Amino acid sequence: MKKAMILLIVVLGSFSMLSCQLEIDFDALYGSNWEFSNDSLYFFSSEYMEPNAMDFHLVFQSGEDYYSCIGNGVIDGDKIMGSYDCNIVEDEAGPIATDQNITVIIRMSNNDKLTVYCVGEGPLDGKHFINGERKISHR
Repeated sequence: MKKAMILLIVVLGSFSMLSCQLEIDFDALYGSNWEFSNDSLYFFSSEYMEPNAMDFHLVFQSGEDYYSCIGNGVIDGDKIMGSYDCNIVEDEAGPIATDQNITVIIRMSNNDKLTVYCVGEGPLDGKHFINGERKISHR
């Protein structure tokens, strides 16, 4: 009986977690800026590109350095798949990474918090940003 009750709780908990994520409407994200609790910033382009494509700009701190990564890609479901270049802010040495492959996974909670997961190459690989709050919308 205890095992059945635990299984029921796990299953119901899983369904409730699924309902916390909303389908992404990328059209509504164009021109929006998001701030995360770790002072990272995510910017969606305000320019509408070709259908199913989007530019992005992500600024984050790692160690003592702040990174500025700018890229673009094709939208596929809740992902932007493309490439990016990255610089260290206030470093005039130039890009530290160019033409790096990336998949940016975008999730929106039902309380309008943005989560971003990055998988690919270079400084963004493995980075994740949670509980982003919309700060500006240019649309």
